[in-house]
Amino acid sequence: MKNTIILFSGKNMASQKDVESVIAVYSETGIFGVIKNTEKNIEELLSHPKIQVYACGVAMKMQNLTEKDLANGVKLLL
Repeated sequence: MKNTIILFSGKNMASQKDVESVIAVYSETGIFGVIKNTEKNIEELLSHPKIQVYACGVAMKMQNLTEKDLANGVKLLL
């Protein structure tokens, strides 16, 4: 298993030896978990070398959020 796509916190998944990368996508109301001033809550994910954290673009649009609203290190998934 080289790449794993998940829709929840991937810390445990990333610790497995056969997993090279984990993509954590925050969507729907979970989008509020990756906006500015939430870095403290997700810093373990953001600092993990195997984990990439993304915000769902559709969820952001539905909540009237922009890329400027995202926590540092969170990428936008269009």
